Amino acid sequence: MQKRIVIYLILFLSLTACSGALTKKKAEVLQESIKQYNIALRWAQYNKVQDYHKKRDGSDSRIDRDALKNIRVTGYTVQEKVINEELTEATVKGVIDYYNNEYATLKKIDFTYVWWYEAESKRWFNESDLPDFQ
Repeated sequence: MQKRIVIYLILFLSLTACSGALTKKKAEVLQESIKQYNIALRWAQYNKVQDYHKKRDGSDSRIDRDALKNIRVTGYTVQEKVINEELTEATVKGVIDYYNNEYATLKKIDFTYVWWYEAESKRWFNESDLPDFQ
């Protein structure tokens, strides 16, 4: 009887440890996704930025590259990140520093992005539109 209890306890602890590891992995993947998104945006790699934009229904959130042709991002600061308990959605708020080549004036714009986790691909996607750079 005690042997059975020990086996159940070991099994329970193993499952709990695996669950904790999966949770940590999802959070790490989110952090890396935000970092890579930031890098792509700063270097005007809009094909890579586009890869992160996807609606939950599977449709792409198209980026207007013509509207971005004169925009240069100089900074991307995450100020707040809130993740739901299931680790399937995150709201990320922050500030983008940028300038428009036509006006050469440094500006800031606030953003709020909603990221969501797609289990099949084990990836996070940004379902929000880019801010309206002026």
